[in-house]
Amino acid sequence: MPLVKIELKKGQTKEFLSSLMDCTIEAIIEVLVIPDNDRISGWSNMSHIYSS
Repeated sequence: MPLVKIELKKGQTKEFLSSLMDCTIEAIIEVLVIPDNDRISGWSNMSHIYSS
């Protein structure tokens, strides 16, 4: 899976960040034709990005 770095201003909601991560991974899968089973298992456990 490719590495993606997205920089945002602080103060985004958890819902926004979750949606952004889901859209990003889906775009990568679609554009690069990566199998669905290649999704990072810990993707939803990235709580460190939610800290303000």
